[in-house]
Formats: sequence, C-alpha cells, structure tokens
Amino acid sequence: MNVWSRFPFVRLLVPLIAGILLSYYCCVYVAIPIWILYIITISGVIFLLLLHFGSNKVISYKVRWINGMALNGILVIIGWAITSSTFLQNQPHHFSAYQGDGKAYIARIIEQPIARQRSIKVLLTVTEIRDSTTTYATEGKLLCYIKTDSLFVPPKYGDVIVFHKKPGLPEKPGNPGEFNYAAYLANQGIFHTIYLNQDDFRVLSTGKGNPFKSFALNTRTGFLNLLAENGLTGKELSVAAALLAGFDDQLDADQRREYAGAGVIHILCVSGLHVGVIFLLAEFAFSFLRRRKYLAVFKPVMIILVIWIYALITGMAPPVLRASLMFTLIIIGKAAQRQSNTFNTLALAAFILLILDPRLLFNVGFQLSFSAVAGIVAFQPSIRKLWQPVNPVIRYMWELVTVSLAAQVFTAPLAVGYFHQFPDYFIISNLIAIPLSGIIIYTGLLMLFTSFIPFAGHIISLILIYELKLLNASVSYIEHLPGAVWDNIHLPGFGVILLIISMVSLFYWIASSRKVLLYVFLASVLFLVLGGVMRSYEISRQQMIVFHKVNRHPVISFINGKDHIVLTDSILGTDLSKAGYQLDGLKVMAGLDDPKVRFISEVNSTEKYWERTLPEFFSFQGKRVVILSGRCRLPENGDNVKVDYVLLCNNVRTPIDQIAGCFPGASLIVDASNSQKTIDRMAKSADESGLTLYNIRKSGALVVNLKG
Repeated sequence: MNVWSRFPFVRLLVPLIAGILLSYYCCVYVAIPIWILYIITISGVIFLLLLHFGSNKVISYKVRWINGMALNGILVIIGWAITSSTFLQNQPHHFSAYQGDGKAYIARIIEQPIARQRSIKVLLTVTEIRDSTTTYATEGKLLCYIKTDSLFVPPKYGDVIVFHKKPGLPEKPGNPGEFNYAAYLANQGIFHTIYLNQDDFRVLSTGKGNPFKSFALNTRTGFLNLLAENGLTGKELSVAAALLAGFDDQLDADQRREYAGAGVIHILCVSGLHVGVIFLLAEFAFSFLRRRKYLAVFKPVMIILVIWIYALITGMAPPVLRASLMFTLIIIGKAAQRQSNTFNTLALAAFILLILDPRLLFNVGFQLSFSAVAGIVAFQPSIRKLWQPVNPVIRYMWELVTVSLAAQVFTAPLAVGYFHQFPDYFIISNLIAIPLSGIIIYTGLLMLFTSFIPFAGHIISLILIYELKLLNASVSYIEHLPGAVWDNIHLPGFGVILLIISMVSLFYWIASSRKVLLYVFLASVLFLVLGGVMRSYEISRQQMIVFHKVNRHPVISFINGKDHIVLTDSILGTDLSKAGYQLDGLKVMAGLDDPKVRFISEVNSTEKYWERTLPEFFSFQGKRVVILSGRCRLPENGDNVKVDYVLLCNNVRTPIDQIAGCFPGASLIVDASNSQKTIDRMAKSADESGLTLYNIRKSGALVVNLKG
C-alpha cells in the first residue's frame, strides 16, 4: 500500500500551502477583481466534486494519476485565490479607498481593548465613511491607540465609535535588522494605524459585537476578576491570567524574558498543552460513562463540551481555538471507531484553518503549535522506547523529557530563526514547569468551583498562590544560571529548513539504518557548514557606517568585522538597552560583538578604527563625519573643511545653506533626534537651495557600506 494513502489530508494540505506561498511571495502586487477570485474558488470546488464522483467512469485505472495532478493543481489555485483576496489592493471596499481629510469614520471595536501604560490598544473594523453628501459602506481592520489618564473610561468590545482623524500606514523598519512591525500587522489583515486623544472620538452605540464572543470575553474578564478577588496580585496574578485564561497582557518584560530564557514561554501561551490537560481531566471525570453502553455515546459529547467551555473561559483565543479544533477532531474520530492517524487529524485541522484564514500560515504561534504536535507525534514514541524505567516517578519524568525532546525537533529551528536564541536548560526547566503548570491549571479550576465556599475557597487560593510563587522562582533561578541562553544566533529561512532536514534524517537513520537517510543528513549538515563559513568570511570583511533612526537621540554605528562601536549622547549611552529595539537586530544580522559605547562629548579615543580628531569631528576608515547639534558654531576656516558626512541632530539652528557652504560635497543627513518641525524647516530650505538632504525619520537609517 502507498504510504501516502494513510495521510489523505496531508496530501491535500501540501498543494494548498504551495498555493498560499505562491500568492504571498509572487503575487503581492497583483490587483485582481474580487469576483474573479470567487469564481476561481467556486469553480475549483465544483471541479473537485465532479472529479471525485465521475472519475471512475471516465478515467481508466492506468491514468488515475491525472486525478491526483488535477486535484493538486486545483488546490494550488484555491490557495492562491483565497490568499490573494486578503491583499489590500484586492479589497475594493477597504476603507482606504474612500478615506480623506475631514471625513467621518464609523468603526466597531472587534477585540477586547488592551490597557497599556499610557494608552489602550483597540482593534477596529471601519464599517462606514461619511462626507458631507455621501455615506460609503466599507470594511477593513484598523489598529487604534487611544491616549488615557486616570479618569478615562475606556470603550468596550462591541462599541461603535466615530472619529475624523485620517488613519496612516504603520512605520516600516527604520534600522537594519529591525523587526518589521508593518509586515507583522499585514499578516493579520491590518494595513493602517491611528493614534487618538480622548477628545478625538466619541461612542455612538454599545453592544454591537458578536453576542457569543462578547459572552466569551465577559466570561474571561469575570474569571480574571475572581483571581484578583481571591488574593492573587503582582507576578502571580499575571502568570495565572496567562496560564489559566490566555490573557498575557499583564506580563512584564522581565517575566517574558525569564520564561523565554528558561525555555518554558510556551506554558504562558494557552494552546495544545493546556487543552490537553483539560482533555485528560475530562477523560477521567467522565470515565464512568463507559460502564453503561447506552451512556457511552455521551462521553465524547461531554468531553468536547468541557474543552469548548474552557475555550470560552480563555475568551476564544486563536491558539485555544486551534487546539480545541484538533482535539475535537481526534475525539470524533475515536467515537466513530475510525482508525484516526494523528498526523492526518493535524493536517485536517490545519487545512480547515488555512481555508478560513490563509494568513495563519505566517503566524509564528500557528507554526510553533502545529510543529510541536507534529514533532511529538513523529518522534516521541521512538524516543520513549530507548529507556523504559520501572519506577513510576522516574517513568513520568522520562515521559516529560521525551515529549520536550520530540517537540524541539521542529520547534527549535523555527524558534532560533525567529527569536535568535536557544534555551540551553530547556529539559530541566520543562521537567519542573510542565508538571507544575498542570497542577496550577487543576488548582485554578478547583478554585473556580469552590470560590463561593468561604473557608475552602480561601485555602485553595492560598495553595494556588504558593504554586505560582514556586513556578516563578524556579523559572527565574534557571534563567539566571550561567549559560542559560545561547543568544544572538543568526539562522536564515534556508538554514531553518536545512536544520529540520538534518535532525529528522538523523533520527530516522538511527531508527532504521537506511543509508539514504545518512546521505541526506550529511548533505544537509555540509550545506549548513558551508553557509556558516561563507557568513563568517563576509562578516570578517564588512566595514560600514550606520546612521540610525532612534527618536530623540543621535546614534551612529561604526562596524569593522565583528567590532561594533556605538557613538551616541550620554543620556542613551548610559543605558543602551533603551535602543535595543533599534540596535539588536543589526547585532544579530551582522554577527557583531557587544557594542562599545562612546559618547559624542568625549575628547579622547583608544579604539583602533575610530578616533576623535576635533570636537564633534570623527574619522573611520578614511571617512570623516561631523556632528552638528543645537546652536552649533561652524569652523572659522570657511569652505576648507573636508568631510564626507554631516549629521544634523538635536534641532540644529544653523541655516542649512551655511552648513553646505562650510562642508562642500558632503552628504547632509538629518536624524530622528530633531523635532518634526525642525526637519520640515530644513527640508524646505534644502529644497529651495537645491541641496540633497537625507531624512532618516522618513527614509530610515542610512547604511554606508565601505567595502562596496
């Protein structure tokens, strides 16, 4: 029997993904009328049905491969069509086609508003745009930030608001290697953002959201309030909210760093692990139904009901919906007494979700959750057989180790590729965190059902608090151990694929001793090594100057090989982590050592490749840079100063034509430490004088490659 016949939905999923990738990477800028996309999709479905029911009569067995080719082709087209329909240019009724100054925007809040330190984050869908004469029915998501204070009463899910400010495009990456937030939003179908003050909008009506979702969000809010009422505060409350209800917005940066560094950040993202715990609990609770044949049919129904009630408590978060769907399909398959292959069930769940939203394929959470389950299904049984301890405690701990190792086969390369770090002690931390998180989930549910009993509810809440303290302390201790995190790892997309291939081929070669798998492993490792050697060679030869985009601060990077010197003001230089978002990506991308910070106000220099020659003048590899800031005084020797780059920062007052006359032939650069008013003034003066001015705030960082 053909091995692929056991995995029909895997066979269907592959061409669908191929079509999604084809559309995403090759047809992003192709505008297609929406009715054509609908016709393609509907025609493809009809053709598939005709092919399935009529192929036995029309096509002989010898040429049945034509069925497969046609099926794959249609699925590729369907994947391409549904993905193309999500692009902005293929949405004719998107609000951006009607927007303009002075128009009224009517929008509905479609997610629970999230409180920030000085603002709230609100996701809207713009349903109407009105001008003085016409009302346009529109669609499209809009990410909104509303400035708040202590007296502000925030809007709620389902509220309809009106505002007149024109939405803008999210900022593109301003520095090399910086996270592409605009692309991240686009993968969620969000192409515009807006910032509003409290007086910029008003609420027109309330309660216009989906009633079921509104009930789910209210249920989650009630559960979170219950946690707080039972004495949970601070870090314990934030971890409990994330672990039990999927609400991770209360986690601070230090907690996220600790859990990520220890390799257990996944327990704070409610997904398959948590739904699996609920599944085991429900399986045990309703096991008595198997004793009576006429009651056995109710067992899968009750388990599915419990799973979706838990999804309701989490506010129907997307990761929980994915996991709940997968477990539901598994339960239905078992109840129907069908031999259900978990890979096939996993592929079916992915197929359904991608048909509904093809952008999920580019969601990191989607990729990690499905790859973790795939790794566990594929490798955990074989790893478990390597050792079969008799002691039940040791056997349980070995099970946890095998699950963690199997999950890492697919998730580790992806996590390294996305987050550029690997937790070295992930086995130890998971041995502690996974059992403890399961206990916390059970204790949290027990508290939910006993909170109305005064003494019992109080005791259980105290137990829950100490369990959370133990979890936080354990994770923090492991994360602070020497060598806990291997960070700043650069692994491009092709390297991620090669690493996965090498790990899978090595595992199955050990299990089956097939030589072809050994050859695949050696070839993939060879390509990885060659890629690493080529990258090391390129790093050793690189020399560049980077004028960064950092708001309110001038920042210049001087790079020679791995050496990295950051020149900035004393305010930022004393705590460079404040510019980590702008600078860390460059460090990983270019393979740099930790930066050596030098202040603009310093006079002396001890570095080999960088030296201070005159106040505010700098030289690097034959290129001279002068920094002018505030009320600067130009050199008195007129136009005899030879420099290559002039950086204008901190709201320069000197007229730009005088600056250009003093430094003839130099490239003029204005950075983001200047106010927008100052930048506009200098840009206008440069345009009137026929000068070229590079605007970092508008165009992003300027990278000068000295090696050509």
